[in-house]
Amino acid sequence: MSEPVPAPRARSVARVLVRGAASVVLALVACEVVLRVAGVVPDAAPASVRGEPLVHAPDPRLGWRTVPGAYVLPPYAPGGASAALTVWPDGSRATAEPPVEDVRRVLLLGCSFTFGWAVGDDATWGWRLQAWHPEMRVVNHGVNAYGTYQALLLLEDLLARGERFSRVVYGFHEVHEERNVAAPRWLALLDRLAHRGNVEVPYATLGDDGALVRHPPERHPAWPLRDRLATVAFLADLASRRAGEARVAQGRRVTEELILALRDLCARHGIPFDVVLLQASPRVRRHYATFLARHRVSFADCIVPITPDRRVPGEGHPDATVHEEWARCVAREVLAGDQASQDLTQRSANASDGAR
Repeated sequence: MSEPVPAPRARSVARVLVRGAASVVLALVACEVVLRVAGVVPDAAPASVRGEPLVHAPDPRLGWRTVPGAYVLPPYAPGGASAALTVWPDGSRATAEPPVEDVRRVLLLGCSFTFGWAVGDDATWGWRLQAWHPEMRVVNHGVNAYGTYQALLLLEDLLARGERFSRVVYGFHEVHEERNVAAPRWLALLDRLAHRGNVEVPYATLGDDGALVRHPPERHPAWPLRDRLATVAFLADLASRRAGEARVAQGRRVTEELILALRDLCARHGIPFDVVLLQASPRVRRHYATFLARHRVSFADCIVPITPDRRVPGEGHPDATVHEEWARCVAREVLAGDQASQDLTQRSANASDGAR
């Protein structure tokens, strides 16, 4: 049998343990204070905007999808206006009331800039195109927070279920580069905005042979207490960034391959494909203009200034004036394929100007 520890020795061990524990606690408190002073805060999800409807639902392939229904977005600033938002049964944003009969169907793909978040149905560039081109049906399948990869997955699904289009138009934003590879900071942002229903992101990388590798939806690491302690949030973010460094470096090349995959998919179905540049810095704008021209991908440069006075107050997305300019550019550069359409677009645009 082992001898019992003498009382003085037991008390000495206990004192060492208590001092060690106290040192650890003090170190953690110090780290917490330093991080908070430096601006690091816990990953607590912000409260959803009062009255903002839930427009998205999780999807095991796409990450999330739009939910059919009629919604009203609340004003995002005092004195602001609410916005009517309609998602039709097929998951597309309303572009007319009532829907135009199926004739030539032009499909719009992209993110919130294509969907038209924070503006009413009749203010989106998809609605304006429909108003100017009644000889075709504009189908707006832009989805908030989507990237190029999700646009590709959605197009595959639409074609697989038998839908047909006379043209596919993809609205490009430079942030799609991060979204396409599920960049850690993008995952972290979505996690903080989880109340909007878009959390897990499917992404793509490049294999050793340069081919696209598809990955199922992934979300930001769910570390315990990261919504309460800045220290845990910092460590979770650090681990996520280190794990995602390699794929973040592939963002541009992955995006280029995804654009070519969209083009090739459309070509296999005999559908003309266009890229519309909606937002990018001058450097990124020049890069993609050169890339698209070199690979003979039809595109239109529709980038316009999005200054603070041209954003939805309190929310930040482009307002109706920006959507109007995008619509004019797409109508002129993409859809005006014949003289009749050009004349109709010009007459409609002139009438719109006269009504102001």
